[in-house]
Amino acid sequence: MPTIPRAEQSRAEQSRAEQSRAEQSRVLRYDYMRVVLVILVVLSHCSYYDIITPFGGIYYQTMMLANGISDTKVHLAIKIISNYLYSFHMPAFFALSGCLFWNQIKQNRWTLSSLIGKKFKRLILPLFGTWFFWNIPIKYISGYYLGVPFSKVLLQLIFPNRVYLWYLESLFLVFVIVYITIKLIHNNSWRLIILLLMYTGGIVLQYYANDYIPFGNPMRYCIWFYLGKQIECITDKIRKQRWVTCSILIFDIGLFFVFRHVQETLPIFIIRDFALALMGIAIAFILSDQIGSIASKYPLALKKISERSMDVYLYSEPLNYLILSSVYSILGIASFGIEWVSFGIIILRFFGTFIAAFYIGEFIANIKQKLQIKKEV
Repeated sequence: MPTIPRAEQSRAEQSRAEQSRAEQSRVLRYDYMRVVLVILVVLSHCSYYDIITPFGGIYYQTMMLANGISDTKVHLAIKIISNYLYSFHMPAFFALSGCLFWNQIKQNRWTLSSLIGKKFKRLILPLFGTWFFWNIPIKYISGYYLGVPFSKVLLQLIFPNRVYLWYLESLFLVFVIVYITIKLIHNNSWRLIILLLMYTGGIVLQYYANDYIPFGNPMRYCIWFYLGKQIECITDKIRKQRWVTCSILIFDIGLFFVFRHVQETLPIFIIRDFALALMGIAIAFILSDQIGSIASKYPLALKKISERSMDVYLYSEPLNYLILSSVYSILGIASFGIEWVSFGIIILRFFGTFIAAFYIGEFIANIKQKLQIKKEV
């Protein structure tokens, strides 16, 4: 049996070591990005005073207008920031999931049945559990569903556009749609054309049927899931060129403000949605590395937040309704027009909901761990 030369063995070992380091670096980058995005999601949920749907809602901004109470400067500012974040942070989540999925596809990890089973357990079971045992009770307590029949409350599961849990429904279907597309169509250009057509259909649906979009509008997000890995590869080439990063960021923010002053027709809506999402995703990938270099000084904290990112997503948003209803009950609607109260509400909504959701996740994880230990014993 021929022996492998020592030099060749050494090169092979070095290559494996480099691949391992690259894989670890990529996993860390995804952790950084997950942390960045979940912080942006919590921040974007700090801005609304009104949520108006056919299935219930809150109306603090409407009450302010009815009582002649002007909005505060700090709340107007956070609304603008939130609107900018909404232009890309959810497409970026889909892109991140797509990056992880591409790596798994290369390893032939999935069959259609195993994918559906795994993602149902990972996404749909938490959706139902959180919806019925967290989202609905808190919204009932805060008055969101005041006077709404329970049949309509259940109908919101099908049309969840204004409920934060839409993401879980949509992501589950995106996994399935993109997997089938990849397996049936082997030409990358044709895949892209089909997913762009789906995206256009999803945007048209968003434009005309905002409150009645089924299952979180997965057609709108398949393209970002599919393009996630390609966007990551492009940003890898430019992330060290800070002038390029700054140019993209400035152009993206500038374009956002331009679109705020342009009459919104369907073509404008499509162009705005695609352009802002594309540039925002690229910025998220690049900034994740920048933030990662700072956060690497606190690796345990970063790892813990990354591990609890799903919990923060699941449990933070409904707490906003409790905070708003409590402020309204204690201080009255006039307090929403006072600068320092408005600022305090934003701080409480950001830090309070984030920290509470984090520790709720820790509590549930500890219970699961104890039950698992008892089961093994």
